[in-house]
Amino acid sequence: MQKSIISILYSKFLRYLEETPSSDLFISFAKLFCWWITSISLVNIPEARENFAMAIKWHDFAIIKIFTSFLLVFYIQEIGNLLKSLFFWVVWSFEEFLPKKEEGKKYQGIPLIELVDYLFSAKSYSRNEFCEHFAVSRKVFDDMAEWFDKIGVFVRWKNNARELSEEYSRSDIASILTRATETGNLRPLMREVKWWYTHSPSHGFTTRSLHSSNWLPV
Repeated sequence: MQKSIISILYSKFLRYLEETPSSDLFISFAKLFCWWITSISLVNIPEARENFAMAIKWHDFAIIKIFTSFLLVFYIQEIGNLLKSLFFWVVWSFEEFLPKKEEGKKYQGIPLIELVDYLFSAKSYSRNEFCEHFAVSRKVFDDMAEWFDKIGVFVRWKNNARELSEEYSRSDIASILTRATETGNLRPLMREVKWWYTHSPSHGFTTRSLHSSNWLPV
């Protein structure tokens, strides 16, 4: 009877070894090893400490190397995800203590600096290219282009194509767009010159415009 019970238990043990993945087997034996070490340390702490130190140093820290290589081979993806989650948690925890970078002004969701650079560097002002470059709707370009046509920022040349007027400087365009970000609408240029305000662009100013309707008192 005793032999039959032992044989049954042994057969179940062999079946367990066949059906269980190697990673689960390693974890199970690692748990048994930890249980054994813990039990010994509780029985005789000084002697267990020496034995544990000898086991760790065995064959130039072979146990640690084997355990580390096992983790890298079988759990490298899980370790990477854990480290990534830990990194983002640390960044999120300390984000409120870090200095926040102030965002510049935007016109219809487009950074003002990038828009002004585009206007002065683009070879043409095609609606499709503009909308694709800034990922905005066609209405954004149509509204801006219509107003720029009206006040003379855009001029028409060959094939009725738009070009940037040479009379408007970079600061003039930036001023018009800056006012649009504050008021919500594009309006004519308002430029201060000494004691007056004028709608005339920087490069289009002449002494005759002093007495024209383009000049407004401060």
